[in-house]
Order: sequence, then C-alpha cells, then structure tokens
Amino acid sequence: MKTHSAFTILEVLIAVTIIGIMSGLLAISSSNATDKARALKIVSDMQNVKTACVLYYSENGKYPSKVSDLNEYLDTSVSYEGTPFSLESAGEGDTGALFVKYDGSASKGNLEANSGVATRLFKMKDDIPLYKDTTLSQDNSGTYDKGNVVYILVKK
Repeated sequence: MKTHSAFTILEVLIAVTIIGIMSGLLAISSSNATDKARALKIVSDMQNVKTACVLYYSENGKYPSKVSDLNEYLDTSVSYEGTPFSLESAGEGDTGALFVKYDGSASKGNLEANSGVATRLFKMKDDIPLYKDTTLSQDNSGTYDKGNVVYILVKK
C-alpha cells in the first residue's frame, strides 16, 4: 500500500502567516534603520559645515557669511540650488552666536516634522546639542522639537 505525504492546507496557511509576520517585522526594522541613518547623515553634514566654518575663521580671522564661502573647506560642495544648509547669526556682525541651519523643508532637505528622522534628531538633541531656533538654552541642552528646521551651534 502506498502512502502519500503532503502538506495539508492548514500547515501551508500557518507557514504563510509566519512568513508574513516575519516580513512585516523586517520592514519595520529596516524603516527604523533608514530613519536613523538619515538623521545621522544630517547631523554629520551639519558638523562638517561647522568644522569648515572654524577652518575658514582660522584662515580669514572672521566667520563666513554664507555656506558657499566654505566650498574649498569641504569635500563636497553644499552651495547647490535648493541646498538645505545655511548660516544664521543670532547677533550683530561677528559678536553674536553663529549657527548652521538645516532646513528640511528646502527642496533637497526632505525632513518632515512628524517623520521618523525628526524623531531620531529629537532623541539626539541633548547629546549633540541641536536647536529649534537661534535661541540658546540656559542649561546648554538642545531645544529641537521635531520641526522641519534644525540648528547646530558654531560659536557663541
């Protein structure tokens, strides 16, 4: 007598369900990793612009007034049209604080206030620190609040 071994429909449904659950978890996990990578790239680029500002100051005795002045101090030009980076001063002339501004609403910025990237930046705000505007907090912690614009301090 011959016996046929085969999967039952129930076994196939259980296997498909398990594969579906695992692929859903993988999709969520990869989305979080992508958001973290984009947030780290934004902060890294801002810190590179900050470093270029310091190099510019060491050679010229003053801070730059615009990001395009920094091209020779950076590996990659940031003065293209629609760049999300700019410099913003919080005082008169060279006497006030200077910030690197990342405008996520700019055409190349792609930062939405309610995105996972903004949430990651918010989690980094005290370690870096990141700011929501050019107002410094009294305790030197970041004030970024998941907006489209984020600042990093170059000089006080």
